Amino acid sequence: MKIFNSAFSIVILVIIAATVSQAQPLSLPQECKYKIGDDLAYANPSFNDADWGTKQLGKSRIDTVTKTNIYEWYRIKTTIPSGMKAQAEKGKGIQLKLGKIDDVDQVFFNGKLIGQTGNFPPDYKSSFQADRLYIIPVSEVQWDKENLISVRVFSPDSWIGMFQGPYNFSPIQWSDFIAIERTITETANKGFTTKIKFTNNRADQFDGTINYWVADMTGKKLFTETKALQLKGEKGGEEEVSFKNFVPANESIFKVGYWIKENDGMATVTDEQLYLADKQIKIRVEGEPKVIVGNKIKDVFTLLGVGSPTYPKSTGTGERRVAGIIFASTPDNPIALQPFFCSNATMCLLIHPA
Repeated sequence: MKIFNSAFSIVILVIIAATVSQAQPLSLPQECKYKIGDDLAYANPSFNDADWGTKQLGKSRIDTVTKTNIYEWYRIKTTIPSGMKAQAEKGKGIQLKLGKIDDVDQVFFNGKLIGQTGNFPPDYKSSFQADRLYIIPVSEVQWDKENLISVRVFSPDSWIGMFQGPYNFSPIQWSDFIAIERTITETANKGFTTKIKFTNNRADQFDGTINYWVADMTGKKLFTETKALQLKGEKGGEEEVSFKNFVPANESIFKVGYWIKENDGMATVTDEQLYLADKQIKIRVEGEPKVIVGNKIKDVFTLLGVGSPTYPKSTGTGERRVAGIIFASTPDNPIALQPFFCSNATMCLLIHPA
């Protein structure tokens, strides 16, 4: 057995588990109604689209006829179950994910505009790489009935369409609008403290509980602490929660994690990562290292030596030229002399394989 000691100048953090427990998103139908052209009447649920074609979501197309300044519409029909209503009312909406769209789009829900990405002409602005996320107001949903999502798309060139998902919807929950940032700070005697910062990206108050722990590599908890969390209903508001200093007895690597739950909700966030408290790591290697993949490529030549640069000359223009000789062994010529010549360099190696 061999043991290698390695000193690190920074703390190593490796995320090993990060999960968010919330309502399972429901997928949109993969096939929808589709038409080339532009008319805002297409957003109306009462519009008759019986003569429209169909198209699979997630597939763009190349318009070989119009080629430039193209408009097209998608009409996606889906049922939203009433079992989602209570959570949607609490979160103040349903988030609708439509992936990436080439190039610019407007989205209507049951005939009402709920969002836009990019700019349509005459102030065109491209947004084909943006992930589309729109909010459906709870008041506009027809529960347990058919709802219409209409997508108006524009592209200045022949590439156009809803080309990449995901395509789904789910009720908004606190974990969708509260950002979490964790910082672990080293203290004396290989100890450390943890601080978690929360940023509220909506004007909604949050009341919840944080359970924090430090565990060994077997999962046995060595330290736990539970605190209340309250975020004011201010967009951009921040709150920091600090936990007590933990000083290890013998261990060097720990699992540091937390679990957060809203007091009157179902959504939870759990995160756990490795923390290296001792910068002097002992790495054990059992036996001698073995070759996994052998070298099966025969060398074409072997470099034996390089002659020193000779004849440095100035061209009078600030350019410096260097010449020399390369000594190399090749299968056909055991000792080959290969000249080299370079500009603006101190040395250049030029080897011609056999």
